[in-house]
Amino acid sequence: MFGLILTSLGAAFEEIAVSIGKKKAREKKETIYAMAFLFLFWGTFWFLAVILYKWSFAFSLASLPTFSVRFVLEVVQVYISMKAFVLAE
Repeated sequence: MFGLILTSLGAAFEEIAVSIGKKKAREKKETIYAMAFLFLFWGTFWFLAVILYKWSFAFSLASLPTFSVRFVLEVVQVYISMKAFVLAE
């Protein structure tokens, strides 16, 4: 039940953020790059807050190759998503 509530809240906040970003991009007050950066930044911020709150974070150097590929693909995916959000009516 709690997971369903968190998922619903996350989807609602994402929809609000995308709507505001689309409006600002149409008004030429924000670029797609700024929108994508903020999208990634806030997601990273919340994960960092949870890590600091629980004070448990384990990172192995063996996972670095997978992490680096995923990082690059995530940046590309967010850029394409933001471009699609702005162009969609």
